[in-house]
Amino acid sequence: MFAKVRESNKTRQSMTSTQKRDFSFAMMLLTIVAAHLLSNLIYFVTDVLSYLNISYSSFWDSMGNFLLTVNSAINFLIYCAFGRKFRHEFKNAFKETFRMRLTRDTSNSSSKGTPHHSISGNWSITVEGT
Repeated sequence: MFAKVRESNKTRQSMTSTQKRDFSFAMMLLTIVAAHLLSNLIYFVTDVLSYLNISYSSFWDSMGNFLLTVNSAINFLIYCAFGRKFRHEFKNAFKETFRMRLTRDTSNSSSKGTPHHSISGNWSITVEGT
């Protein structure tokens, strides 16, 4: 097994950048397909049981719903793990959409009309853009 891993690493090191990108893309797709198949396995089994008129606990329906929800979250994590371009574009979109700036709420001021300068003053976050 160690020899196969060492051989695989040597092969990957000799790949061109295009081959490495294609390999990474293929691994991402295989991971997404495997996660999809595993998350739908319970639904497949419960459908077969229903077709055969075999009763089963409603727990398995709830577990199937949970796994489908987890699959959606896992897909996002898989894209983040495998896709450098996806991570870059996501960061840019996140920065543009949620460009935040910290603004001071001056409603908490002293009697002379000057802002209160204590650390525990009121702060708000303003989100710009849509």
